[in-house]
Amino acid sequence: MFLKSIMAISMLSIITYAAKGEPVVKYSPVGTWEYSVPGVPEGYDTGIMVITENEDGLVVEVGSSREYLMKAEKVEFDNTKLSFVVYVEYEEIRISGEFDKEKFAGKVSYVEGEFDMTATKLSES
Repeated sequence: MFLKSIMAISMLSIITYAAKGEPVVKYSPVGTWEYSVPGVPEGYDTGIMVITENEDGLVVEVGSSREYLMKAEKVEFDNTKLSFVVYVEYEEIRISGEFDKEKFAGKVSYVEGEFDMTATKLSES
């Protein structure tokens, strides 16, 4: 009887684990990313994107260097998709894309058109 009880508990544990599957690991883009946007004016075509997290969510800053970072507005992050807006010389620049581990691929849109953006993660912060 004791052996049957242990076997039943073991089977229940295995079934419960199998039904739940592997635990979902939430992706975090937090870190420093080096980006490239071919086709936009020189000086804006490469730079860094620094992503941090606070109690309100993600904080994104972009710029040509750490000394010149602009804080993004309207930041939205869902699973691996990121979108935000920055203002450069009073012009709204919309950036959206998706992370794939240490890579980011997306689009930069503004009055001059839509351009491809890629980024590679440099560090965790």
